[in-house]
Amino acid sequence: MANIEYGMAESVKEVAERLIPEINPDIASANILYLFKSKPFKQSGNIIPGVVKKVPDWVQYVTEFDFVIIVGLPTWNEYSSTQRTAAVDHLISMISAEEDEQTGEMKYAIKKPTVQEFPEVVARNGLWNDEITDMASKLAGARSNT
Repeated sequence: MANIEYGMAESVKEVAERLIPEINPDIASANILYLFKSKPFKQSGNIIPGVVKKVPDWVQYVTEFDFVIIVGLPTWNEYSSTQRTAAVDHLISMISAEEDEQTGEMKYAIKKPTVQEFPEVVARNGLWNDEITDMASKLAGARSNT
């Protein structure tokens, strides 16, 4: 098995700390550990920027971290500044927070992206559900604003 190394990802943390108040302020109080992994991450054969892991309760008790964001260092090093911002945006958008009305504590979770579909299915069937239609509409609006 290949030797995988981990290290602190200060540059990822800096981008996240700049973005969180703007795009996901509900997680501002979450304690997040940012790490680099010496190997890239792959999902279904494709390279992805990284992963978000919710820390188990017993580890959280010892470390006080709520989440770990791990980014593949080779991928990060290849990214432009714009790609780095988008990658961190994607990763921190996976974290949700909701205040417990009884205790006032923040309850954190990991959420999946709204749309998960194969391009081939959309090519064959068009914008066949509300999630895909909404995303296409938002993308069209974003393009017209640039």
